[in-house]
Amino acid sequence: MRICCQSKPVILLLLLAFIITLSGCSKKEPEQKPQAGDTQNENKEPESFTQIIQETDTLIMTIGQKVNFVGMPAQGQQQGGQSAAGSQQTQQQAQQGQQASQEGQGTQSSGQQNQEQQQQSGQQGQQQQGEQGQQQPGQADTRQTTVQAGQQGTADWTREQDSIRKINQQWNSLEPEAIKAGLNPEVRDQFEKTMEELTMNISERKARESLIGAIELYRSYSDMAMVLKSKLPPPYYRVKYELMMSAARANALQWDMARQHASSLSQHWEMLRMKNEGQDNEVFTKTEYSLTDVKRAVDLKQKQLVLIKAEIAMQNLEDMKKKLSSHTGGQNSPQGSGR
Repeated sequence: MRICCQSKPVILLLLLAFIITLSGCSKKEPEQKPQAGDTQNENKEPESFTQIIQETDTLIMTIGQKVNFVGMPAQGQQQGGQSAAGSQQTQQQAQQGQQASQEGQGTQSSGQQNQEQQQQSGQQGQQQQGEQGQQQPGQADTRQTTVQAGQQGTADWTREQDSIRKINQQWNSLEPEAIKAGLNPEVRDQFEKTMEELTMNISERKARESLIGAIELYRSYSDMAMVLKSKLPPPYYRVKYELMMSAARANALQWDMARQHASSLSQHWEMLRMKNEGQDNEVFTKTEYSLTDVKRAVDLKQKQLVLIKAEIAMQNLEDMKKKLSSHTGGQNSPQGSGR
């Protein structure tokens, strides 16, 4: 009996310790539950990645206007820029129309004076033409230089300078996250080198070099999409890169380089199609046919045909982008990046 009485306190202590242990475990479970709510943010595409893509498209569009490159598909930000430019042109045309009408009224009211002035100016014009005949070659060169300098003025490159500034800022925000996600250091270094050269070409107002550099950024976006939670599959960015580069090289009559990119375009399109087999066949079929037309136009070395077919393909890619975004929803799993 003494043994039983002495063992009771020990049993009670063990039961009490067991109960405390159970209560402690039950309190730890709610602390882990909030982490499940953070998975939605983790699966969301970084805002800086979305913005840097949009700003690059804007930059390609504005530089492309200087070299008659393919028009980019209409987007919200780009439409705003185009509408603003269109409204300025409309206002200028209206002002020119008003000036023309005022000049017409003034001409009618002073018809006789104008006739006399025309006779005098005709005589003076003949004399001036004789004097200018000897100086015409030098003056023509000077005028052409002046016109070219005016066309390449700082005001014409304001939008490009603003875009490249924003791209540099957005990369500064995106870089730490991309490196943390596993972006290859070689990809990062190449992207920064391309961006630096592009910034210098824009500052020097080199249109064709700037266009090639802006398109070259897209090659790195494909690698970034492999490690980030991109809304679009990585091959999409590579297909768009090869398409734009094919058209840019054809626009510069660099046919060997254009054919190389057109060949790579077919390869990366196959990767994109296999990754999204069975999703909206109509859009995919239209896009595939248009990309085939681009490759055929490059093989024919027909610059204007390449630009027309590339513009159609760009619009098809934009339509396909909407379909892919709705299907994937930023669920691409991170993978090792490669070039």
